[in-house]
Amino acid sequence: MEKIIHFLSSHGFSREMIVAIISVLPIFELRGGIPVAHFAFNFSILKSFYISVISNSLIVVPLVYLLSPINKWLENLKNGNNIIEKLRRHALKKSKLVDELEFIGLMLFVSIPLPGSGAWTGALIAFFLKLSRGKSIIFILLGVLIAGILVSLLTYLLDIGIIKNTGIFLKKVGV
Repeated sequence: MEKIIHFLSSHGFSREMIVAIISVLPIFELRGGIPVAHFAFNFSILKSFYISVISNSLIVVPLVYLLSPINKWLENLKNGNNIIEKLRRHALKKSKLVDELEFIGLMLFVSIPLPGSGAWTGALIAFFLKLSRGKSIIFILLGVLIAGILVSLLTYLLDIGIIKNTGIFLKKVGV
């Protein structure tokens, strides 16, 4: 994360834009954006929340609608089917909640503030389970909103000392 922040800073990106970019990256999403905004850039929890949730939400519609054409394109590449199968295994390995509860499960999955459970993986799960695009978008966006609230709350509680920092949290977000 530090390398990403340094790279973007050295290329003239504003602190707000850096948080927005981190919040759309598949590995970090808002789970990285909110703590970075608050701890690295001293943004208020509210500003951290708004930038990260809005940014993370902006990727949802294009992602849901582009997965099908990307899948078709990958099928025509030499190793494309290997990539598709790797993505399918990754998504379906995490899809138990969605299998059981469908769209509510999708929302809950996306809202879990842990790595690998955000909008990107939620969109992959919806695609591979062939869920309705429109409903998937709504429930992924609700999950992003809930995740933003949870991560903001955890960040705030860490900041005021109710949750003790073991160093693991901030190291994971590179602060």
